[in-house]
Amino acid sequence: MSIYAFDNLLSILRPSLTLQETYMRKPIPPVLRLLITLRFLATGEAFSSLQYQFFVGKSTIAYIVKETCTVIWEKLGPLVMPAPTVETWLQVAAGFEQVANFPNCLGAVDGKHIRVQKPPHSGSLYLNYKKYFSIILMAVADINYKFRLKGVVGLKDCPSTSLEPDFFAPLQDLFLELRIQLLL
Repeated sequence: MSIYAFDNLLSILRPSLTLQETYMRKPIPPVLRLLITLRFLATGEAFSSLQYQFFVGKSTIAYIVKETCTVIWEKLGPLVMPAPTVETWLQVAAGFEQVANFPNCLGAVDGKHIRVQKPPHSGSLYLNYKKYFSIILMAVADINYKFRLKGVVGLKDCPSTSLEPDFFAPLQDLFLELRIQLLL
């Protein structure tokens, strides 16, 4: 990442990453919070390794990474992955028809099993055919390999998450109008 890109990202996220200073201690500055999170996301290093690089405790790093990722998604999510509209899906369908000669295609769907620890009281709900517990990360891409829709499948009964359990829920209201538009 270039210094310019980092500075731009920091300027967008700084208000949400700045914490109030108290008499007890000074907060970790936004620049360090962003550095820790980006290092973790780029390398996948363990928190125990990052604590020696940044002189911050493991539990603090875990909190910082979770909080900063949430802020990044809240601030940049609508810019990078806006909510799909009828016009967007019609453009995707036109792209598939022009490039691949595949009419009325609204995207390419794929999924990836993400290994998780067994949620409490879930029984075999998250057990997959490979004999480990997982959730499924699903995505829809357009003809230019750009993600148009994402979701997590397998979280219906998990109260600790706020993710949408139904992957195609955002499309439910658009299906009728899309079908009419595609038939014209």
